[in-house]
Amino acid sequence: LVDLAEDSLFVLPGESSDLGFRITAPEEPGIYTGKVIITSGSFEKEIPLTIRVKTERSLFDIVVSIPDSLKSISSTRGLAAQINLLQMGIKENMDVILNYEIKDFDGVVYLVESETIFVFDQQVVEKEFHTNDLPPGDYVLGAEVIYPNGVAVASSQFRVKEEIEADKQRTFILGVLVLLVVLFVVITIFVVRYRRILKEKRRGLS
Repeated sequence: LVDLAEDSLFVLPGESSDLGFRITAPEEPGIYTGKVIITSGSFEKEIPLTIRVKTERSLFDIVVSIPDSLKSISSTRGLAAQINLLQMGIKENMDVILNYEIKDFDGVVYLVESETIFVFDQQVVEKEFHTNDLPPGDYVLGAEVIYPNGVAVASSQFRVKEEIEADKQRTFILGVLVLLVVLFVVITIFVVRYRRILKEKRRGLS
């Protein structure tokens, strides 16, 4: 689907260079994933690509939103997302099919779900997905709305963290909470003692 203009570049220190590529859309609508891998000596960088292909006739606008707090999750936590549908042009009562999928950037599909919903003008769908079977890595949550004579697609990226990383994050949060509690106790003790000393001084003056 993606043809690079060239497969090697020579860039001097402090300089930059553009890498051009051409995308050939497949006939089938959907969400296609892949990677551009750049290497230089021992350095390697993977750039994830998501290509969303819709039909030429577009009667719907669709958006998949994942909260920032869930852009990076542990495998034990579910993924929540919001799908916004908006009719473009003529608004009419319509039953549409919503297909969902979770796939990685090697094209491996881990989850497929489908449902039929009623739409007039616009519709918001709140959805939760199980991520227990997902190994650590980067993923795309894709959604496509299928309606008479057309398909519209949207996607959003998220990451599943390793459990060690998740444990470190939980330990850090717990440490911050403990530190805040200790600071609160120390400040409280200081205030109480200061008030007691102040009262004793006032009694001595009286």
